[in-house]
Formats: sequence, structure tokens, C-alpha cells
Amino acid sequence: MSDSSSDDRSHHGGAKLVPQPRRQPSGLQAPPAPSKDSSHKKLQVAQVNDTDSPTPLPKGQRTAERAAAQPAPFHHRAPIQIPPTMQIPNMGYPALPKPSFGIPSESSASSGYYHIPMPRDYGTYISPHGGHHLVLASQSSNTTSSVDAMTTGIGGIKLKEYQQEANKYIRHAQEQIFNLLQKTYQQEGLPPQFQQGLDRALKNLTQDLGNLQGFVDRVASEADHAKNKDNESQTFQATAGMQAVQIERLRSRNEELRMSLTRAEKNNEEVQQSYQHVLVSLKEQNERSQQQLKQYQEQLEGKRHLFYTAHDDVEGKARILSIVSDNDYAEKAKIIQSLIDSAPQDKAKILEILFSNNAQAPAHNRSVSYQPTMMAIQSGSATPAADFAWSGRGPSRVTPPAPTMRRTPSAFHSGSIMRPQSTHPIPNATRFSHPRSRPSTGRPGSGRVDAGAARYRFDDIAEPTATGQEFGSPQLSRARQMVIRQNEAELINAIEVWKEEFSKIFRLVNGWAAQYAVQVQPDQALTIQKEAPRLWEFMCDILYPGQPEAGASHARFLLEDEQCRSFFVERMMLQYIVNNVLSVEGWMGFNDDTDRELKELNDRLQSTEVFKSYIRQSIIDQISSTIGRMLADPSFNEYRARRISFHQQRLKTIVGPLMDPEASRTDAGFDLHAVASTALQVSALMFQSRLNFEFSWSLTCSKFSLDYHVPKEPPCDPLMLQAKQYRIKLVVTPAILFRDDRGVSINPKRVLRSEVFVMN
Repeated sequence: MSDSSSDDRSHHGGAKLVPQPRRQPSGLQAPPAPSKDSSHKKLQVAQVNDTDSPTPLPKGQRTAERAAAQPAPFHHRAPIQIPPTMQIPNMGYPALPKPSFGIPSESSASSGYYHIPMPRDYGTYISPHGGHHLVLASQSSNTTSSVDAMTTGIGGIKLKEYQQEANKYIRHAQEQIFNLLQKTYQQEGLPPQFQQGLDRALKNLTQDLGNLQGFVDRVASEADHAKNKDNESQTFQATAGMQAVQIERLRSRNEELRMSLTRAEKNNEEVQQSYQHVLVSLKEQNERSQQQLKQYQEQLEGKRHLFYTAHDDVEGKARILSIVSDNDYAEKAKIIQSLIDSAPQDKAKILEILFSNNAQAPAHNRSVSYQPTMMAIQSGSATPAADFAWSGRGPSRVTPPAPTMRRTPSAFHSGSIMRPQSTHPIPNATRFSHPRSRPSTGRPGSGRVDAGAARYRFDDIAEPTATGQEFGSPQLSRARQMVIRQNEAELINAIEVWKEEFSKIFRLVNGWAAQYAVQVQPDQALTIQKEAPRLWEFMCDILYPGQPEAGASHARFLLEDEQCRSFFVERMMLQYIVNNVLSVEGWMGFNDDTDRELKELNDRLQSTEVFKSYIRQSIIDQISSTIGRMLADPSFNEYRARRISFHQQRLKTIVGPLMDPEASRTDAGFDLHAVASTALQVSALMFQSRLNFEFSWSLTCSKFSLDYHVPKEPPCDPLMLQAKQYRIKLVVTPAILFRDDRGVSINPKRVLRSEVFVMN
């Protein structure tokens, strides 16, 4: 029974309950130290060697030896007075921190003890008051499970340090219990107050074990938290790794795109350069062709004039027609009209000579061009030039072909080669064209003309047609020429007016540049590049569009050239005025409706071809009408002042860094206000005129052309500059053209040519 009792353990896995040896009645004896085979499977409690405490004897020996030495029973002895301040001896372990929870009460239900009833066979054993052994609850399953969790590790974390701390606290508690019981039961005749001291000691032990329990709980909580953090960290690392791979891919893709863009830009620059070279070459070829064609036309006109005026007699004038080819209908009409206009009194003699020479010629030499066509008969045209031109056409398809005529050298000396067609009918042929005769005008002295020569008749008084229009009279031709001359005179007057208007702007800008921006300043180009990069880009783009390196080099050269510096400033100001004032964009900002309307009209005008004059004129009329409404609006004065101030500030931004150091800024600002005001006034006149103006700037380093350029320097003959193909160094003013789309011609009229500097 005693052997089985000695192996009893707490049913919760706590420390082993050691039975006490039998004594004399009421004898006390200390229990042995707890064995190493504790119910706690993970922690092994080391045997503590205490020099002050005797080593427990084996069960049989200690029972026999101590039985005689036992004093009187405990309940028969007088109580030993123990001071209330009795303290449990310190075992050399560090003091434990106080727990955060309160100390349990002394009641058995809440004191933290398990009340285990002792077996009946151990009646002589010493039992505390109440007949129960007190076993600490902190040595139960809570401690075991917590320490097991620390020992096994949570989430793969080895908590060795926490395990050592827990073992130390547990050993400390067990040693205290063992020493306390051993010293207590060695005393004989303990007073009743001893139990009070024992209770206090057990409470202290309860606090230590409570601290241990809290510590172990915190370790378990931290282990769970560490596990969650570890999972989150692994997830974050995986996500970061994927993002790093994506970033690397994007960086690689970005680098490829950048390299592709660089190659594309380089190819684009090469294509643009090739295109510019081809365009310049084609333009030069076109200019040379135009000049050569113009020279040929002038030579032809001069020779034709000499040819017409070479013969004063009628026979000589009539022989002029013999030199003109039969197929050149327009040329024949011009010659006949010229002969009639120059000498109307000789037209009858010219007609008679032409008819007689052609009638006397053999039949095989008669020209087929004298056969009238169906159109000539149906129209009833009596104009000599038109009649002759239409009669010069080949025979109709319904007319049988006439025998071809071979021109011989004698044909140029034996009279005219143009002879009327024979009136004899041709067998097996259907003829729809025949000689046309006219009734006599009934004038005195006029006889009836033969039917074969009726269509050569030039009446002094033309027959009125059903519509009232007269055909074939020389007075109508002269009237037409008078209309043309009048139109040309009006164009010349308009050109002079516009030349004066644009010259106002040019003179103001030239005067401003010559007064405020003349001095050459060292390193000014470098300063502008650093302080005003957009202005420097504007300057380079003016000289060489799309070529910043060439433009920068040429801009530095012009800024350091005393002769061209002020004119370069003038060019920049005029470039801004042309692009931002003398354009539809210069009239933006009045209100939203007019801005939207002007923008739409300007886009339509820019996308309409030049030859669609009626559509372009309609758009120009709408733009003029819109600007006219703006001018008539009561708020236009405020808008005008606002726009002038805006353009003044923009011009200040452009020319401000280029002014002379000692120049008056106030006077320069007033003069810029005058420039902006004049430019806005000229712009209003432009759009109210319903004309289409074009401003063109020649490229730097292009060839000098007399038709488009006026040399400012050097003072040489423009024809010589063109012949020697001088290159342009600086274009100061634009070439201005205007076109009236209301007329029948779309050819532009030149107002001003560009003023340029030529390279020496």
C-alpha cells in the first residue's frame, strides 16, 4: 500500500506527491526530493543539493531509524512561537517580478490549490488542516501545455531561451517546496503559528508560479504572432519578388522602346533631310523652268511684234497667214484679230487677197481647213478670229477625207496655202457642212459677196442675235480689252495700297530694332540659351526649320555681326506679327462663339484646294463677316486694348533679352505698343477686303531670285546676283502675295518682295 502510495502523482500532470514516513504519533518528517521521472515529459527537474538539508533515507530505513527518535505527537505538544516576520530562506535565486494579477484568496476554491483527499491507510501521516494535501494548480495541464508548446516550437521557431527560463522557474518552485517541507517536518513540536507561515510561503510560491504561467503564455502568444508574421513576410517577399521581375521586364521593355524611338527619330531626320534636299532641288528646277519659259515667252512676243509690223502693205500682211501652220488654230485666230485691230480699213482687201489666192490655187492644193464645221454653222458665229479658228479644225467625221496636201518650199512664196474647199459635190458622201452665206447689210456701196467667201466677211455693224449679244464686231474685242486693262489698273492700285499698309509695319519694326537692339554683346548667345531656352529655339527655327544645330550656329553668327544684328531682331518681330497678328489666330479670345466659328472656318480654308476658288471665297466671306461683327460690337474697344497689350508683352518677351544695355525700357515699351496697334489695324483691313493673302519666307542659304527677293546688302545688280546664284544669308521681310478668288483667275498678285542679305 505504501509503495503504491509513493508513486501517486497529480491527476493533472503536476509534481509527484511524496508520502511521508511513519513516525511516532504526531511525528513529522520531511518528504524526499521529487524524482527525475516527473510526469512532465519535456522538462527534467535536476536534483538540487542542499548542504543544510539531510538527504532522505530509503523508505524502510528511515521508518525504522526515526520511529524511536520521534517526539510526542504534534497535537500533544505545546505550540512553538514563530515570529510573524518569519521568512522563507533565500535559495540564491533572483527575485521574480510580481505578476500583473492579484494574489488568490485563502479560500480553498480560489486559492489556487487542488484539495486531494488522502487515502485511509495513511491516517498516521501528517496532514494539513482539513485533511488534504495541497497541490499547486499551476503545475497542472496549463503549465504542461504551455511548456510543451515552447519545447516543440510553433511554426518551426526554436524557443530555446524561453524554454531555459521556464525550466529555471519550475526548478526554483520545486526546490522551495521541497526545502520548506523538509525543514518544517524536521522540527518537533511546531506551534500552530507555523501553519500561518507555511501558508504565506505557499502564497509566495503561487506568485512565482503565476509569473511563470504568465511568462509561458506570453511566449506562446508571441510564438503565434511570430508565425503569422512569418507567413506575412513570406507572402510579402513572394509578392516583392514577382514585382521585381515585372519591374525588370518593364525596364527592359522601356529600354527597347527608347532605342527604337531613337532609331526612328534618326531615320525621320534622315528622311526629312532627304525630303528637304529633294524639295529644294525640285523648287530650283521649277524656278529655272519658269524663268526659261518666261524668257521664251518674251522672245516670242517680241518676234511676233516685229513680224506683225514688218509689212505695211496689205499684201504683206495677208502673206503672214501663209507662214502659220494649218493646225495652229489659236495662232491663226490671234494673227487675224491682230491684223483687223491694227488696220480695220484694210480688212476687205485682206479678205479679198486671201480668197483670191486660195481660189486660184489648184484643187489638190486647196486647204481643207476652210471647210466650216457643224458647230460653226449652228452657232452662227461671225467673229473672224473665232470663225477662222473653228474653220481650221479638221473635217467632220461625216465628211469624206480630202486628199492630203504636201507643203513645198514654193508654198511660202507663191501666195497663201490656205484656200477654200471646192464646192463641187463629192460622190457617195453625206455632207452636213456647207458654205454659209449672210444677207447683205444693205449699206450703200456694198455688194453681195459670193457664197463661198461669205464666211470671211467682217461686217462693220454686227448682226444682233436673239439674245441681243453681238458677235464678230471689232468694237466688242476692244471693249473686252478695255475691261481687262481696267481690271489690271484696279489691281495695280490695290497693290499700291497694300504695299503702303504693310510698309507701315515694316518701317516701325525696322526703326525699333535700329534704335534699341544694335550693339553686339559678348557671349549673348550663351546667355540666351541658359536663361531663355524657348527664345533660343524660336531663333534657331526661324533660320533653319527642323535643324537646331545649323540654326544655333547661324544665330550666333548673326548676333555677333554688326551689320545683320538689328535686321535679325527685325525678322524675329515680323515673324511673330505674321504668325500671330496677321492671321485668323490673331482674332481669337473675343468670346467662345466667335472663337469656335473662326477656328472651324480657318480649318476649312486650310484644307480646301487652291483651284476650288468658289469654295475658298465663300469661306473668306464668312471669316470677313465674323470679324465685321466683332468690329461692330460695343465691347470691341476693350478687346482691342486687351489684344494690343497681349501682343506688346509677347514682343517684349522676344526682344527684351536682345536690347542694348543703355536703351530706355520705357520708350521701347511704348514703341512696341505702337507696333502692335498698327499690326492689328492692318490685320482688320486684310480680313475686311475679302482677299486671300499669303506670306512666304525663303529658306536660309537658298538661291537669290529676282522675282522674289530684293537685296539689302551688298548693293549689287539683282540680275547679276541671280545669274551668279548668290545664296541668302538672312531674310528680313516676307514676300507678300494676294489672290482674289472672286475672279476667273487664281494667279496670285505680288505686293512686296522679300528684303534679304546675300552671302559674300
